[in-house]
Formats: sequence, C-alpha cells, structure tokens
Amino acid sequence: QKSDKIVVCGLGGSAIGGDILKTLLKQSLEIPILVNRNYALPAAVNEKTLTFIISYSGNTEETLTAYKEAMGRKSHLISICSGGKLKELSEKDKVPCLLVPPGMPPRTTIGYLFIPFLKILERLKWTNIYKQNYDELLEVLNDIRERYRPDVPLSENPAKALSQKLVGKIPLIYGVEGKTDVVAHRLKTQFNENSKIIAFWDVFPELSHNEIVAWGKEGKVDFQQFYPLFIRDVEEGERIKRRIEVTQSIITERKVGWEEIW
Repeated sequence: QKSDKIVVCGLGGSAIGGDILKTLLKQSLEIPILVNRNYALPAAVNEKTLTFIISYSGNTEETLTAYKEAMGRKSHLISICSGGKLKELSEKDKVPCLLVPPGMPPRTTIGYLFIPFLKILERLKWTNIYKQNYDELLEVLNDIRERYRPDVPLSENPAKALSQKLVGKIPLIYGVEGKTDVVAHRLKTQFNENSKIIAFWDVFPELSHNEIVAWGKEGKVDFQQFYPLFIRDVEEGERIKRRIEVTQSIITERKVGWEEIW
C-alpha cells in the first residue's frame, strides 16, 4: 500500500536528514514530507503515512513518545537507531529497524541517518535520485574533505580563513527557501554544538519582508557583533539573486563584513 505522506520524527542531528530529504525531493516527489521535532504527531499521521522514527541513541524522549503515538495510529513505521529503547520497542512490535554504528556524537552521523531514506525510497520505487547522483556525491565530498583538512594551512584553507573572521562575532546564516535553507539550519546548529556559540539562521525571500528592516534601523543596535554568511546556489534564480545583492548592500552600508559560501 503506497503511503500518501512521509513523516520524519527526530530531534537535533537525528532530524536534519529529514530536512535534507524534504528539500532534495520537494520538486520531484508528489507526496509531502513533514519533519516532526516534537512529542506529539501532526493530526494528519494515520494508517496511510510512512513514518520514519530516527534516534541515533535510541533513547530520545520526544522521539520515543512519537513512536508510541504512531503505533497507535497504525502508521507504517521504520526505525533507524544505534540501539537503546527504540531498538527494543521495534523488535517487540516487529517494526523494521535499521541499525547504524554506535558510539559517535549524533551530529557526526548524518550520512548514516540520511542515506537510508534514499535507499528505502528507491526500494519502494519512489525515487532514483541516490543512484543517479552517487558518484558525483562521493567526488564532491572527497574534494571538500581534502580542501578543508586540519593540516591544510590557513592561507589555503577557506574554512580556517572564515573562522578567523568569525572570532567574537555572532553568525547570521542566510539561505534560500527550498534550496539552501537546510544548509543554513545545519550550519547554525554546527556552530552551536561544535563551536559552542550563539548563531541564527533565516531564509530568502522571507527575510526580505522582515529581518532586512532591522538592518535599516540606526542607533540602538551594535551591528558589529554580527557576521552574515550567505549560503548561495547557482540555481537560486535571478529574483532571489537580486534580493541577496540588495541585502548585502544594506549590510555593507552598516560597515559590517559578510561572506558568501557557494
């Protein structure tokens, strides 16, 4: 029985894979994908819903609560974890459970918690995007790994160079709805968890209707505490490109530095 929606339940590093899936398949998959970061499920979850229950540790309180509620609604469940209570419940309830390697910080397990989505949806014949892009994905990841290695000197390492500009600053990460929004969100959480600093994120075109107003206000805000990062994409479109350029010009007028990440 084909489901009429997909719901991904998880928190933190266990949920971001659902955001990537949603962005990646937004224009090709004809059923909606919802990401649920809460105890309670959306009212729309029912027996026609494919529900992924994701908890790297297997013991995330909110996710376990959502699991039990999804079981009660007779949803089609698939669990992904490294063990814990979720593994026990899945075995007891005969729910398919994909086990991933244990012992890592959840934020470092994005590959283990995201790729299974694509493989499962390929098996269901809902997408073939993984098979089509696998070789390119490996090539890009290998290239990024080599360029940003810790032993690459500052003068040749874009990540190190950017980190120098961010010392003592609050990063404001701006993405594009449906393109790089999930990257902006992910980068914000990586600053929180890895660098232990406050960071914020927002998206175009929405921020052109609210946050940009704050950049125009003078006198009461110390703009120098912020450092905007624009997450760019070659497919963002001319109208979005123009909005980004206008925002950058306003920020420059405030004598605030900013950076683009393509």
